Amino acid sequence: MITDIDLIAVAAWEAINAAPVCGTNPWMGTFNPMTYEFELEFAFTIPPFFPGDHIIRLYGVDASGNIAIVNIPYKSTN
Repeated sequence: MITDIDLIAVAAWEAINAAPVCGTNPWMGTFNPMTYEFELEFAFTIPPFFPGDHIIRLYGVDASGNIAIVNIPYKSTN
């Protein structure tokens, strides 16, 4: 859940370093909700041969241009 008193202009996610192995599966997404509260929902399919410690990064940008970033670590075992 992303909230802001100054409207959420951009909400985005990115699986860091996953682009080279994802093929046609999405590894990032961007939304422009222009609301005060936004639930960021996405699905990330962990590609084969992508073991180890990884990060999904969430971004939020409010209407004034302030940026917030949160990293979510995960471990993939193949």
